[in-house]
Amino acid sequence: MLLNDKYPRAINPDGTLKSDVDWEVSAGSIGYGASIGGGAIVLPGVRIGAMAIVGSGAVVTRDVPERGIVAGNPARLRGFACDCGHTIHQTGSGGAYACATCGRTYSLPVQESARL
Repeated sequence: MLLNDKYPRAINPDGTLKSDVDWEVSAGSIGYGASIGGGAIVLPGVRIGAMAIVGSGAVVTRDVPERGIVAGNPARLRGFACDCGHTIHQTGSGGAYACATCGRTYSLPVQESARL
């Protein structure tokens, strides 16, 4: 479920029903190849990075980095994903990662890999 209003209300402060012009839509974005599990909730204004994976039932309250794997309520970064969908693991210092399943290698920004 992608939400688009940070401050939802069915009525205005004066008690009248809200109309289309009363809603403040907050844009969010889902990057290329990202996967969102069933029942996940993504709050307004949140960016899901390219090739990221959001676990089923997760409540995503913050941006998800490229290739990030998040799960839980609130969603927490659990690792990083390969193009093949398997978890990639750090191979050395810095942001070097590799997939044990298909052999692809990746270089992730250090600030993202440090969040684990």
